[in-house]
Amino acid sequence: MSASTAKAEPMPSPVRVARFVMMAQVLLNCVGLAFFAVAMVASLWTAVFLAYFAAAAVLLGWLVSRTRSGGSRVRWAAVGAEAIVCAVELVLRALDPGLTAGDLVSVNVAGPVLVVGLLLTPAAGRWFARGE
Repeated sequence: MSASTAKAEPMPSPVRVARFVMMAQVLLNCVGLAFFAVAMVASLWTAVFLAYFAAAAVLLGWLVSRTRSGGSRVRWAAVGAEAIVCAVELVLRALDPGLTAGDLVSVNVAGPVLVVGLLLTPAAGRWFARGE
């Protein structure tokens, strides 16, 4: 069979779940962006939050759109982006009310950790390495 008539390899479950979680993160970032835009007060922190939510939504949305085409660079960019999102979330929580144990299991921390774990599985590695 030629490459054009061969059936496309299905996306493995870890990659599908990671992609879904990343789409949910984009949605939540857009909600956060809308919330801070509506509640905008002329302060530096509001501008920082707006920039963070916008950058995270754009970056994660772009990475989600690239998961179908694959490539190890997309995989490692997604792992790096999720690590940065998790680190920023932890820093923001530690600076504002103080970091608690409940903050470590919040969606904004657990989501990136889940995505990184899923993208580091062997099935995800094979998926992103195909065609290289």
